[in-house]
Amino acid sequence: MAIRVLLTFWVWKMWAICPVSAQNPLQQQLVDYTCADCLPANALVQLSRQTGINIVFSDRFFQTCPPVTISARQEPVGAILDKISSCGRVSYKWLNNQVVFSVKSKNIPSAVTSWMPRPGSA
Repeated sequence: MAIRVLLTFWVWKMWAICPVSAQNPLQQQLVDYTCADCLPANALVQLSRQTGINIVFSDRFFQTCPPVTISARQEPVGAILDKISSCGRVSYKWLNNQVVFSVKSKNIPSAVTSWMPRPGSA
């Protein structure tokens, strides 16, 4: 009886884990990618066209970034995204079968927020 329960648990766990890893191609899809002196926004567009992965971002995220030169051979898409976006205060995640970039939020210490008025309490 105990073996049957453990086997059932193991099968359920493998069923739950495997689809999650198969849904994120950022670490699985290996690509050759080259971009010389590209603005990060242009590099993301080029990577999107080459891989077929939709990449959602704003040009404003990379306004102050200098051009990048990247030469990658059989690297995961996620590693290339890290290189392209390293100059900006951005993060990205795999969401609804696309890469979505967002601005990293500033961490406000709790001591600062504790004295701030709550919305509607003025």
